[in-house]
Amino acid sequence: MKQIKMNLDFGREAEEICRILRRHNYECYIVGGAVRDKLLGKEPHDIDFATNATPDEIERVFQEEGCKTYPTGKQYGTITVTCDGEHFFEITTYRGEKYIRGTRKPIVTWAESIEEDLSRRDFTINAMAYDPIEKVLIDPFGGYEDLKKGVIRAVGRPEERFKEDPLRIFRMCRFASTLHFNIDERTFEGAKRVVDELSWIPKERMTEEFKKAFTKSDKPSLFVNCLVETGAMKYYIPEIYDTIGVEQPPPHMETVYEHLLLTTDNIKTRDYELRMAGLLHDIGKPKVKRKEKPYFPKHEEVSAKMAEKILERTRHSRRAIDKVVKLIKTHMILWHRKPKDDLQARRTLRSLAKEKLPKGLLDEYLELVEADAKATLGLSEKEFDEIMKSIELVRKWRNIPADRKELAITGSDLVEMGVEPRCIGKILEKLVDYVVDDPTRNTREVLLRKARVLAKSIGCLKK
Repeated sequence: MKQIKMNLDFGREAEEICRILRRHNYECYIVGGAVRDKLLGKEPHDIDFATNATPDEIERVFQEEGCKTYPTGKQYGTITVTCDGEHFFEITTYRGEKYIRGTRKPIVTWAESIEEDLSRRDFTINAMAYDPIEKVLIDPFGGYEDLKKGVIRAVGRPEERFKEDPLRIFRMCRFASTLHFNIDERTFEGAKRVVDELSWIPKERMTEEFKKAFTKSDKPSLFVNCLVETGAMKYYIPEIYDTIGVEQPPPHMETVYEHLLLTTDNIKTRDYELRMAGLLHDIGKPKVKRKEKPYFPKHEEVSAKMAEKILERTRHSRRAIDKVVKLIKTHMILWHRKPKDDLQARRTLRSLAKEKLPKGLLDEYLELVEADAKATLGLSEKEFDEIMKSIELVRKWRNIPADRKELAITGSDLVEMGVEPRCIGKILEKLVDYVVDDPTRNTREVLLRKARVLAKSIGCLKK
């Protein structure tokens, strides 16, 4: 078993976990992502341990030492431990595991050694252990060299690793995207050969991988393209394949698929729903494509409907679905209006409000439009500058009242004035337009006076 002497500092609390187990004659190592991240110069979010002690023995040892234990994953060999009430660590018995087709719960067996435990892990860069007492890296599969070379390589035979848990194909693509690593050719080909095993993996597990990739990567297109090239995407968003090779007229120079990837990468805020809106904002273009203008009529509406179905199918929350759909459905409003002055900018905000885009989403909406513009490769410098100016004008006026809820009066005020109930909504909408044209008008006195004039003009004021 390959051992490399090196000094990695995981903190006093983590080291004490191993010292306690050693005092009771058990082995103890820091394992997995914490070792990988530390070797990459990153501070790990969680520090996990592996030991030859059974779950019952782990509980007994730490309780005798005055620590608290929690059976968070006892059936899988994992006990959570804290000795100071602040630092919590997961300690797991050496184990092997196998996923049975059609279930996400593995069959767990106890392993005899740390090497056997590491052999069940997915990739070599995750199959290292560190002894914080002896200051030794345990590296039976060459993970340290792969880490230095920037390579994602399966432990052992790739097909076996991916069959054990097909979701590892998604993990492979995620690591390649977040770490900017290359995927070992044998590992990549192994994933492609068994990709159909993903057919029984629950969609919510795939969604979790999407969330991790889209919130941790500075180039999520690497993740998406990896899924496309392995064939894994057909088990999550098969509609993506329809966009490949679909040409677009000027000002585009890129295909629809290339445009979706570029837009997603251009969104620098690592917000999952915003980046999903970037990936799906033109997903409907292949369905509406025509040979003459308009080339993609109402593609934003079709894309929004498709995105809703995709996100429902992939087990997203209603909140996430609504956010993505609203961003996609409205993403062309600013393109169509291209406000060139303050009044046009305020009226654009009014249009967005009418389409039920919440004020709280405005910054994300503008980031999506900007990312979309940057991904339109044939835009001239003048056209690009016009869009950027429009974005800044809308941002400048973002706080104006653009919805009836923001008016200085309410429907109750109109009722007290004597306006017939059937006209209240109509008058309030007209008052919003009145205020948008001049925000200083949003005072109770001015709006009541204007409301009376409007009510009389349409015959809605009770005598």
